[in-house]
Amino acid sequence: GGPIGVEMAQAYCRLGSRVSIVELAPRLLPRMDEDASIILADVLTSEGISIYLNSEVVEITQLDDSDGGLKQVTLKDGSSLKADTLLVAIGRRPLVEPLQLDKANVDFDEHGIKVNRKMQTSNKKIYACGDVTGEMMLTHVAELQAGAVIANMIFKMPKKVDYEVIPSVVYTAPEVAQVGISVEQCNNLKHGEVYQFDISQLDRAVTDNEKAGVAKILTDKGVVVGAHIIAPHAGELIHELALAIQEKMKVSKLTSLVHAYPSYSQLNKRLAGQYYSGRLFSPLTKKIVALLNRFTT
Repeated sequence: GGPIGVEMAQAYCRLGSRVSIVELAPRLLPRMDEDASIILADVLTSEGISIYLNSEVVEITQLDDSDGGLKQVTLKDGSSLKADTLLVAIGRRPLVEPLQLDKANVDFDEHGIKVNRKMQTSNKKIYACGDVTGEMMLTHVAELQAGAVIANMIFKMPKKVDYEVIPSVVYTAPEVAQVGISVEQCNNLKHGEVYQFDISQLDRAVTDNEKAGVAKILTDKGVVVGAHIIAPHAGELIHELALAIQEKMKVSKLTSLVHAYPSYSQLNKRLAGQYYSGRLFSPLTKKIVALLNRFTT
């Protein structure tokens, strides 16, 4: 039920296979926004995919030819599933033990080689980058880390990797994307606020008959600190919000930018506009308008 699992599940389902997802966690995409997980689960279910949450696989058995040569998957609750093919998508971990890194005074653990934000290992003359570090195992992250290694090791130009501004995307339909802090982290901020916009209210989504999706923008004193989107082209839309986080932009910067109509980019503008709608129609604003109206009539 992680990114690879849901991507492949939907792909094989659309190619005509009967697909079941077995997930140990209580929801799909446990590291993504909870509402996005719920919406995606509804979409996958509507397409015919069976989803088993809070489920642990305890045994896999190869059945006899009399049973069609199927594989039987037994779950912890005693129930079982039968399938022609199993796809194990439980992530991956770096294989570092054979490297004998301890002889080079390079620290590592079960997650990979330990590095700082400059990609230096515990041996300051040795650098590491990519999935072997266990940090956000994504191609664009490895590329960023490699750039930091080149800058720091070869050109001696200090450069640190900031993981808070790196977007993550799940390539399902609709796509799921996020960047920055989570809703839970935002709610713990003294001035943290969460605003959302339903895709069903976006004109382009209406014309495309796209109904499943929501976008959220997270702010701290009006500065964008996070964003979560489940919508068509979410992987493209998230980058504008990633830039806003990187440059510590206020929401006003997003609302002042002209977005072509009718395009999905309007989602970001409408989303940012939610920040001001509550303020424009707050009780205090209404009182001020009423007071001004008394003096002008």
